[in-house]
Amino acid sequence: MNTVKFQNVVYDGKGELRATNNGNKVAVFQVQDKKVFKSGKSYTNYFDCEAWGELGEKLVSMPPCVLEVEAEAKMDSFTTKKGEKRRVIRFTARSIEQTGEVSETCQTSHRGAENANTGEQPYYDDDIPF
Repeated sequence: MNTVKFQNVVYDGKGELRATNNGNKVAVFQVQDKKVFKSGKSYTNYFDCEAWGELGEKLVSMPPCVLEVEAEAKMDSFTTKKGEKRRVIRFTARSIEQTGEVSETCQTSHRGAENANTGEQPYYDDDIPF
């Protein structure tokens, strides 16, 4: 499995705890990561995640916060009600750690005011050729 680590991502506190037919609990949630460029332009990535069992139960009780999430990437396939085949990448959390609080500004767009670790606005070089 491919393992990824999301650092300084925002959890909006809106995770949903569900149960499978077997009674296993799973939390489904999104994390946000906002990228800011020197020019002031920015964009936000949203990543669909899931956390099983006690980890998922713990997550849904958390308020909006800044997280570090270690997860495995997986490709899910499904068919829509219209019969269209779709694929989506989901991340299955293996560990979740709250690393900071989220200001009101950040609840809708991550790192809108400052970076959780340094207090400075992050930026990325606009001159990257890809």
